[in-house]
Amino acid sequence: MYLLGDHSPAVNGLLRTANQAAQALTRVLPEKGLSFDLMAGAILGEHIPKGQIIVLRAGTLTAALGGRVGYIHQAGDIFGFEGIHAANEMSYQAEEPVSLMCYETEPFYAWVAADPTRARLWNDYLTAVCALFGHAYTDTIKDQHRPQAGFIRFRAGDTIVRQNDPIEHVYTMMRGSARVLVDGVEVGEVRDGEVFGAIAAINQSPRTATIVAREDCTVMAVPEEQFVALLQAHPDTAMQVMQGMARIINDLNRKLAETQKHNQPHV
Repeated sequence: MYLLGDHSPAVNGLLRTANQAAQALTRVLPEKGLSFDLMAGAILGEHIPKGQIIVLRAGTLTAALGGRVGYIHQAGDIFGFEGIHAANEMSYQAEEPVSLMCYETEPFYAWVAADPTRARLWNDYLTAVCALFGHAYTDTIKDQHRPQAGFIRFRAGDTIVRQNDPIEHVYTMMRGSARVLVDGVEVGEVRDGEVFGAIAAINQSPRTATIVAREDCTVMAVPEEQFVALLQAHPDTAMQVMQGMARIINDLNRKLAETQKHNQPHV
């Protein structure tokens, strides 16, 4: 489980507690649950029976409150779908194919209570998750410069952005890689974790390059105006973006030098 954005040491400590407790519990969970495999884009409320404790065995899920992504569940996380979803209007969506194991609540709680170590781990997990949920909920009602991010999936060969198109979003490559083309010539690559589209957002200019998925990939899209506000509010984020832009520019310069060398007449 992790929260989007930068957080205080206290919040990071809660995340560590929750993740460690969940991992310790899932290592000893009995294989007697109901298994579900869902495709990317699936909404859990449309597939999972009510009154279940859910273990995410593979993949990632976004948890949204009031339409805003509050945190992301990773493999090994445990959550009570009916309790959290019904009480707090939390919705869960698969951002990629996911595998789930579901347990009836009463047998699950009986299994936890039968062992003091399991009971302590479950208490640690619930305490941390409740505190983190409160943190995520507080963020949804604060007037802060935080981007409303959305995830988009592309197939290999799909065009993510086109050169000279108007700027609407800035993207982060969450999974996969993409080719960078200027005037049809490949000049670089976008890799995992890198931001692209930032130059046009900062300069308020059309797209400077075409980005084509080299493989199946997932990107996070942030509206351009929110991205600019984020840079103004968080200088450390601005530095990370500039480092990524510098690498892309270096790739472009290297490609240009190689092209010029190749085109030099042989004596």
